[in-house]
Amino acid sequence: MELTELVIALLMLIVLYRLVEGIYEGLRGYFDGRQ
Repeated sequence: MELTELVIALLMLIVLYRLVEGIYEGLRGYFDGRQ
């Protein structure tokens, strides 16, 4: 596995993590606002 592929995979993981984190926070805020 080349270094560039490793870096790209790492960046994709970080982006995916941020996306999931953002969705989770949004859902939590939505459910908190409904109550």
